[in-house]
Amino acid sequence: MPVSTVQFISQVKLEELRRQRSLLVEAYDRLWAECEAQAPAEALRGLYRGLAAIKIGRNSLHSDLGDIGLLIHSVGASSEIVSFWRKKLETEWRMGRLRSEIVYLFGALLGEWGGESKSRREFLQERRQVHDSLLEIATTPSPPNEHRRTVIGGLERVA
Repeated sequence: MPVSTVQFISQVKLEELRRQRSLLVEAYDRLWAECEAQAPAEALRGLYRGLAAIKIGRNSLHSDLGDIGLLIHSVGASSEIVSFWRKKLETEWRMGRLRSEIVYLFGALLGEWGGESKSRREFLQERRQVHDSLLEIATTPSPPNEHRRTVIGGLERVA
């Protein structure tokens, strides 16, 4: 592909990352604001439902929340259990929000780095060298092994 096409595609992808980041940060912040003022058990329910609802496309970003549905719907859950799961979901919330920032920053860094012609040429040269090195390793026959050689009682025997 011509360089201008690659740069165009990169810019489109970076713009999509920027858009997704904005939507995710807004969703995470709104969820936190809603749950912060609630009672612990209600905040737990809200965090669970809110995190489960955060998606990109059809993919849930928090599909591994665990099955705490029974706890959420139970009336008499102890305060210790509610506190434990709330801390766990708060950690999941922090990780999700941080992940949305990191993905965007990584994309932005690559966009800036890939845009400079000198840096890009150096990267492509380094990539070619690594590719050639890996190809050479993959196509070089391995040295013969000695799986059939055994040593029994100090005597070496070739089978």
